Amino acid sequence: MTALVVVPAAPLLLPGAGQETPPGVEPVLAACDEILAAALPADGDVTVVATADHMRDLVGDPVRTRDCMGHRVAGSLLDRVGHTGVRVSLTATGGMPQPAGGTWVFVCDGSASVGQKSPRPGPVGAQVDELISAALAEGDLAALGTLDDTLAAAAGCTTAAVWRALASVGSALPTAMVSHAPYGVTYFVARLDSRA
Repeated sequence: MTALVVVPAAPLLLPGAGQETPPGVEPVLAACDEILAAALPADGDVTVVATADHMRDLVGDPVRTRDCMGHRVAGSLLDRVGHTGVRVSLTATGGMPQPAGGTWVFVCDGSASVGQKSPRPGPVGAQVDELISAALAEGDLAALGTLDDTLAAAAGCTTAAVWRALASVGSALPTAMVSHAPYGVTYFVARLDSRA
């Protein structure tokens, strides 16, 4: 059994130096805490999949790096739940290995088109968020493979490569999902268990 966890790539989730958590972020952090704590033992192995550059999808072999924002956010969230095990960081590419065993954390956001605070207002955002929400709720992860770069860019979704990496699983058993959009960007937090 492989646990698949989705958390946001939002830098807002990183602890600020002496600053309070921005309003609206606490529910997102609480959801991440709950799902991550349930999905992995404190000393279990974790593979984190993120994008090395939120402005473009990379191609080629997986890159093991902890330098990108998504990996930093995931590392902070894992620290919050007391994780002390091995962490492997991968860049979402077409050459990624199939998730198998342990816990895999996919760091990705929905559209940036929600409400008046949206950084990228437009009708496409709802289409993207509905696609992601349905795929996570139904366990039909293969549907995320239809999130191409053009559609994602129109909705302000900068982590399409990670969603497509999750699509490679095909199907999984959904166990929990919530979404929040405190600043016009949809943040999904979810857990699914791989049927493979």
